[in-house]
Amino acid sequence: MKTKKWIVALFIICGLGMVTSAGIAGHIYFNEMKTYQDADKKILDQTKLNNIYIDSDVPIEIYPTTGEAYVEFNQTFIDFLGKPPVYELDTEVKEDSTYINFKQKEREDLWIGVKKHEVAVRLYLPQKAINELKIQADGYLYFGGDNYQINLAGFDINTVDISTFSTDIILDGNYKKININTDGSVKVNSKSLANIELEGYVNYDLEGDFSNIKIREDRRGGIINSITPAQVLINGYNSDIKLYGKYSSVVVDGSHNSIDAKSDTICSFEMDGYNERVRLNGAFKTISIGHVEDYVDIETTIAPQSIRFTEYMNATSRITLPSNVSGIKLIYRDVDNYYYEEMPSYRMNLVSDFELSRQVANEGEVIYTYGDGSSKIITEFTPENTIEIIDGGYSSNNNSEENKTIE
Repeated sequence: MKTKKWIVALFIICGLGMVTSAGIAGHIYFNEMKTYQDADKKILDQTKLNNIYIDSDVPIEIYPTTGEAYVEFNQTFIDFLGKPPVYELDTEVKEDSTYINFKQKEREDLWIGVKKHEVAVRLYLPQKAINELKIQADGYLYFGGDNYQINLAGFDINTVDISTFSTDIILDGNYKKININTDGSVKVNSKSLANIELEGYVNYDLEGDFSNIKIREDRRGGIINSITPAQVLINGYNSDIKLYGKYSSVVVDGSHNSIDAKSDTICSFEMDGYNERVRLNGAFKTISIGHVEDYVDIETTIAPQSIRFTEYMNATSRITLPSNVSGIKLIYRDVDNYYYEEMPSYRMNLVSDFELSRQVANEGEVIYTYGDGSSKIITEFTPENTIEIIDGGYSSNNNSEENKTIE
């Protein structure tokens, strides 16, 4: 019995020793963390800032200042091995241009025991006119947390070209060309006529004078409010898109998008792909819509030339037209020729405030006509679709020349 007691006691002592050793090892590990800090600051010649070119391994932040122009960086690195990545900040002046380079000179490829890794590069600029600002800073691994910031409110810049990681960008001034690739947000107020291109997982808020707006790989959506008739091209996926103001053409490609568009000027609209919802309101002259899974709601303030529903629409479509529309020609096409012996109208629920006459044209095609048939509506539906044509109770002021029928 005594032997068993000694064995139990020995196990207890060993167990306590292991727990104590683990506690001591954790304490030593924490205390032996090595902290590396680095910093640099360079004053910039304010007479050489007509063009600014930045090449950085880290997303750079920009803020306006009322003082002198300068760029700085600060780094804090805490790890167990004591082998931090080493960066170097260089500036160079050529004629009226400033070049800023922030590069990683020594890398740490073995990321073991890293407790903290922070690198901040910030550029402070007096508010002024700049001809070209180009930033290439998209080679950095983003660890999360708050987005980086570029605040250029109050700057007038002819050309803005920014490619960077998760950064919130503010532009408020006069611009000619804007090209941005980021995974953050972009807020633009352009006070002069500008072309803008956006790309990335970006949330956008665009307002002001635009001639062309291109958004590629849009996966979040945003708001556009153009005060001049702009051409818009959006390639989107799962995006919620809202447009207000004035447009000459809007093209949306992609899938699973929802769009709410209002145009105060005569505009053409095209949407292709498998999408969620479409709501249009305004002076839409021509409309072409592919497959929509939920609903289509169109209210035209002018008599449209043509409205086309293609790609096997599978939604309830509501079309509101001016009271003084001179004519409607609704062509219903049964592209699969299902039930054509029983007439394709069997497959569509049609409701109209305008008195339509009905005529069977070919197998799988029925034509409904009102007036001179100048506003053409072409539909290609699958079974059990509904289309409503509604008298909006208002009159259009567009003339017959603007409303020539598209054959």
